[in-house]
Amino acid sequence: MHKKSKNKGQGLVEYAIVLALISMVVIGGVIVTGENTASVYGEIATSLPGAEVDGTPQPTEIPSEIKVQVLSSTGEKLQSVKVLAFNAAEEQIGSNATDSSGLATFSDLGAGRYVFRADYAGQGYWSETVAAPSETQVTIKISAIQVQVYVTDAQGKALDEISVYAFTGNENYTGEKEKTDKNGMVTFTLADGDYKFRADYQAQAAWSEKINTRQTGSVYIRIPVTSFTVRVSRRSGEAVNKVSVYAFNKNGDYTGIKVRTGKDGTATMELPNGVYQFRADYDGRDYWSETVTLPGVSSTTIYVGKTDVTVHVTDSNGKALSGEKVYVYDANGEYQKKGKKTDKDGNVTFELDDGNYSFRVSEKSQDYWSDEIAVPKTTSATIQITNEDLVVVVTDKKHDALSGVAVYVYRRSGHRKGYEYTGILKYTDANGQVSFELGDGEYRLLAYDLSNDRYEWSKSTKVPTDKTITVRIDKDNKDDKDDKDDKDDKDD
Repeated sequence: MHKKSKNKGQGLVEYAIVLALISMVVIGGVIVTGENTASVYGEIATSLPGAEVDGTPQPTEIPSEIKVQVLSSTGEKLQSVKVLAFNAAEEQIGSNATDSSGLATFSDLGAGRYVFRADYAGQGYWSETVAAPSETQVTIKISAIQVQVYVTDAQGKALDEISVYAFTGNENYTGEKEKTDKNGMVTFTLADGDYKFRADYQAQAAWSEKINTRQTGSVYIRIPVTSFTVRVSRRSGEAVNKVSVYAFNKNGDYTGIKVRTGKDGTATMELPNGVYQFRADYDGRDYWSETVTLPGVSSTTIYVGKTDVTVHVTDSNGKALSGEKVYVYDANGEYQKKGKKTDKDGNVTFELDDGNYSFRVSEKSQDYWSDEIAVPKTTSATIQITNEDLVVVVTDKKHDALSGVAVYVYRRSGHRKGYEYTGILKYTDANGQVSFELGDGEYRLLAYDLSNDRYEWSKSTKVPTDKTITVRIDKDNKDDKDDKDDKDDKDD
C-alpha cells in the first residue's frame, strides 16, 4: 500500500518565505544607502540560479532528504540493517545502513516518489511510497521472532562453544552467526520465513531440518559422535607413548583435534561421522594412517620408526652369496652412506625410513642392482649376480685378426649418465679374440692397438643378449680429428 502526499505545495511556500526575508533585508539596506529599489530587485533576480520557462526565471529545486526508520515488531530500533532506495521507475538509486537509532538517511533526492526496502536476515521488507520533498520520513517494521537452536551429540549431551550459522530455506547464508552456550543453545532474532541451521563441529558440518518461524521457535542439530582409537606402534609391534596424534578431514584440513598416546600407545578421540586420516609426529618425522570412514570402523594403527629391510644376494643359479657388500641408494640415486656385507645365507638387513630405495653390489668391478622398492610397503629386495661370456674379436680394415690389442670394458651405469670403466682389461690372442665374463648389462669395448697407437670403440652391446662383438680398427688415430668426439660419445 502506498502513502499519498498530504502537504502539497509546502515546498513552494517555504521557498516564498525565504525570498520575502531576503527582500526585507535588501529593502532595509536600500533605504539606508539610498539606492534605487527597482535596480536592486533586478540584480537579485539576475543572480538567482534557475532555469527560464517562457522567459520567466524559475528557482532551482531544493534537494530533499528522507530518513528511513527500521523497527522490529516490538519497536526495537534495528542497527546495521541495509536499506535500499528505489525511484518511481523501480530503479535502485542508492543504499545505506541504519545507525544506532535505526535510521538510514538518503540525501540529495529530487522531487518525486520513492520506496525503500530493508534487507534483514535474508528477507526483504518494503516501506510505503513517499513523495519528496513533502514527506521526509518513512518507517519499515520488521516482523521478527526469536529462534532457539540446540546442538547435542547423538546421546543428547549439550555441546558448548559450537559455531552455528543461520541460512534461508534455500541454504543462502543470512550473515547471522552465534556460538552455543553451556546448554548447547544459541538464539537468533530472525524475520518471518523458512530457515535451516548449520553447526560446525571439529571440521565437520551438521545441519538442522528446515523450519518456518511462524510455526516453530526452536530446532535441534544432533551431531553423531563416535569414539575412535588410534594406536601408535613401532614396526616390531611395541607401543609408543607420549606421541601427538592429529585428526584431518577428507579434504586434508586439520580438525583441531590433537591427542597424545598413553602408556599403551593409544589415543582416543570423540569424532563426528565422516572421513578421516591421522598423523603421528615421531622422532622428527610425520607418519600417516590409512583413510578411515566413521562410523564404519572404530580404530586404526600408525606404524612409526624405521623399517627392517632385508636384501638377498644370489648367483645366476639362485645360490646365496656370502660376504658381498651391499650399498643403499634412495629414489634419486643418492648413496645413503649405508653398506653391509651379506651373511652366510646371503642376507643383509638395513633399518630404513619410509621411502623408495634400490641396492647395489660390486662384483669383479661390475655393479649389480636390485629393483627399486617402496618402504614400508615392501621390506625385501634381491640382487642376482649373473655372469655371461662375451667374446670380442678385433680386426683391421682387411678383416685380419689383430693380436696383442688391449681391450677395455665400459659399462652403462644404472644411476649415472654414460658409460663407466669397469677396471677390466684383457689382450687379444693370436686369433684376435678375448673373452670376458660379464654380468647382465649394457657395455662398450675400447680396442687399443698400442704398437701402432690406434684404437676404436665398439657399438653398444648387451649381455646376455649378445654373445660376440667385433671391433674393427681401420685408421690411424694419431691425428684423428674425431678423437675428442669419440671420447665424448663414450661419456654419453
